[in-house]
Amino acid sequence: MDLIQQCQLWNENDEYQKIIEAIEALPTDEQTPELMSELARAYCNLAEVDDRELYEKAVALLQPHAEYFKDDYRWHFRMGYAHYYLQQIEEALAYFKKVLELHPGDEYAQEFIDDCQELLGETSAEVDEYRGAFVGFVLLAENAWNKEQLIQDLKSEWEIEACEEEAHPEALVFSVDKMIVAVSLMSAPIPEHEAEENAANNYLWPQAVETTKMHQAHLLVAVLGKKASLIERGKLFVKVIAACCRQPSVLGVYTSGTVFQPQFYLDSAALMKENELPIFNWIWFGLYQGEQGVCCYTYGMRVFGKDEMEVLDVEAEPLDVRDFLVDIATYVLSNDATLQDGETIGFSADQRLPISRSEGVSLPGMTLKIGYEELSEEDGEYPEELIDCADFHLQSLQEKQLPIEELNAYNHLAIYLRWHIEHDHLSEDFSQQYEDMLTLFKTDPWRMDLREFLREELYGLLLLPYFDEESQDFARYYYGDSTPSFPADIDDYARQYFGEEQYHSEEFEGEAYLFIPYGEEYYQKMAQIIDQRWEQWQQAKS
Repeated sequence: MDLIQQCQLWNENDEYQKIIEAIEALPTDEQTPELMSELARAYCNLAEVDDRELYEKAVALLQPHAEYFKDDYRWHFRMGYAHYYLQQIEEALAYFKKVLELHPGDEYAQEFIDDCQELLGETSAEVDEYRGAFVGFVLLAENAWNKEQLIQDLKSEWEIEACEEEAHPEALVFSVDKMIVAVSLMSAPIPEHEAEENAANNYLWPQAVETTKMHQAHLLVAVLGKKASLIERGKLFVKVIAACCRQPSVLGVYTSGTVFQPQFYLDSAALMKENELPIFNWIWFGLYQGEQGVCCYTYGMRVFGKDEMEVLDVEAEPLDVRDFLVDIATYVLSNDATLQDGETIGFSADQRLPISRSEGVSLPGMTLKIGYEELSEEDGEYPEELIDCADFHLQSLQEKQLPIEELNAYNHLAIYLRWHIEHDHLSEDFSQQYEDMLTLFKTDPWRMDLREFLREELYGLLLLPYFDEESQDFARYYYGDSTPSFPADIDDYARQYFGEEQYHSEEFEGEAYLFIPYGEEYYQKMAQIIDQRWEQWQQAKS
């Protein structure tokens, strides 16, 4: 095995330091162009996203051999890769395009090309809002910006450190958790009156069109990074745009098919500080009067890899229809759900709203048409897969101003989920998605608070798809208003724990179960009861 082959083996095993030590130990006359290319790759692979020195070393090693490797797509890829992480995007784009010329169909090169083009604000058949492209425009009344203020606002409002590798008066480029953020001052209005035309869609802001006409320049904001989830990229995008909204001459935010009022954008973004998704920053919920009734559509779901949705020609209050679509969009994004043609969705056990997929009416491309039905007072606000939601219990806690932590609203949901984790009753999809958490939790259940996981990762929801098929049937049997039921067993335990007199006292205001201390004793008592209910259910089936 020669050294080149050995380097390839080390590279496959992520042993980059061995490659560096072996090649650098060779005499200069034995350091061939091929070995220099391998050394450069090792430096690139060893580097962190912001490790500028190692990427510069890679370029220095590769550059002298440009003529030798002019037809080698690997050399061009390595040059493009190093320039990309040096944030020299134009140079990187040229190298990655050469890779595709020499090696057609290279998927990795195409991904980098897409990112580079998004970052440079280019438009092409490969780059639009359908490829996870978080790109938006902050409209300015003057051709000027306060870059230092933006850096300060990112830090003070969102604890984001905008550390530049190379300072530029008209751009701010920095990295956050393997994502790249670029904010660039564009010294002209958005061409062809595009922003003004889309501002007309904002029925919440009567002055949107007239205000938008006043813009003389704009900030182009882009967030890139395939290694981060779409949700994380989307959150970072909203935070950066919100910070830009604090610029002195800001007029509006052009994104998601409309122009938002700056204060509306700021208020909606603030929901992230309460652990809520910024749905109204991501998605525009368009409303208009059709020939036969109210119509509503989403604009922005495709950025997250989801179909846009429409409700067409219904007799209802416009804002009721909008809120209906908001609930569905929130459910889809919160749970990474995919709605399919021919399926149904519902907000109660008895509701079955049809879903169809066809050419869009309100906007181009294929969209999901959701059947609309006004909710009765007893109907809930969540899809039919719902088992329980912490919001129900959190609302009681807040309305009655109970003197306990809000995390207590998640107590019994955490107990139910833990029992199923310990009995390996989870669905394959859920187990794969949260594999790291489950491994950690099984090793030491009290090393992490499962209630926080429910709040921050599952948005306070217990859904049937989290569990395997047998456990879904068990939940339908045990988690509801029938007898026996898990909520009733929780309530009975509270009565036993506090005693009848205290259980019925004014102190608890009918919510004694929220006051039970969360801990191992509570879990073990309830786990024994769930064991019994499971056995009873199994016997009843046989």
